[in-house]
Amino acid sequence: MIAIDGQQIIPIGCSCISQFQIKKHFAPAPTQAGFFDWNIATPKASSDVMEAYLDGGLMARLMDRAAYSTLSPRKYLVNNHFPGLYFWHEPSTEILDPNSNVGFQQFCDKLRHLVAQTFQRRAQPQLIWSNIQPNLKIVTARVTDDWAGFCLSQPAYERLQNLAAQLYDAPNLHFAVNAEDCAPALLGRDNVHALGLPRCGKYVGPKGHYAPIFAAIAASKG
Repeated sequence: MIAIDGQQIIPIGCSCISQFQIKKHFAPAPTQAGFFDWNIATPKASSDVMEAYLDGGLMARLMDRAAYSTLSPRKYLVNNHFPGLYFWHEPSTEILDPNSNVGFQQFCDKLRHLVAQTFQRRAQPQLIWSNIQPNLKIVTARVTDDWAGFCLSQPAYERLQNLAAQLYDAPNLHFAVNAEDCAPALLGRDNVHALGLPRCGKYVGPKGHYAPIFAAIAASKG
């Protein structure tokens, strides 16, 4: 996420590519840390996190140590309160060390900061949701065989829109999708951008790939 030119741009899933594109496009401007920037989350998981914040229960669920476990030999950290949310880059071995609570407390402190940054009430934030990261389908296969869960359906689109409208004042949502991973009826929407990249082992995307989204954000400023 980043605050720049009077705009707050906040990724809300599915993966890291939006933050990489923000960094590339706005360099050398400093970025901020957001909850979804470096995690992987299905649209349902993003919505569940947003809904939990609204009902006041998010931090209690995130700080429930008993809810955490790991998946795959790579030990990706998950929380059973939020299926489809993967703390992809967190040091799960240190966080779940049975002989020490230090790592878990540091993790909770980090989450408190990220939640506060991401869900601070703002006027007209620009929210970006994307499932176009080239390696997303490849890496998520390590933890789930439900690729359909990462696709943008009409209900998922509407739920994200509705929750964002409750969290923020007049937010603008932008969706970057692979056309084949998006409900066909959504592809004609002004805020749905078919920016699909070939599925491969890469993850950052070329510089300028989010240009249509950043142009729409600039235009919305008036």
